[in-house]
Amino acid sequence: MRRLTHMLFVCSLASSALIGGFAHADEQVNAEASRLMLARQAQDSYERGVSLTDLDPEESTLAFSRSADGWRRIITSGVENGRLWTNLGNAELGAGRLGHAIQAFLEADRLLP
Repeated sequence: MRRLTHMLFVCSLASSALIGGFAHADEQVNAEASRLMLARQAQDSYERGVSLTDLDPEESTLAFSRSADGWRRIITSGVENGRLWTNLGNAELGAGRLGHAIQAFLEADRLLP
């Protein structure tokens, strides 16, 4: 009886580990999908800012600001590379936040080979 109890315990422990592993993998997939959606929105906002630069400077600045917010959210979520920091720097520059743009460009320079 002890052997059967031990086997059941080992089986339940193994299945819990597998299920936990799948749940963790599922969370990673969801996080990646969320980051991808944020990146698309940030890029769309950036492109909108560029297209409105001459037509509506105020709306253009707001679009660049939304873009910068999106890139920053991706970076703070744990993804960090030079390209993201460059995107953030460009968006901050378009939003008129020169200090933030310089900081982002310096970070991009540090991360890019």
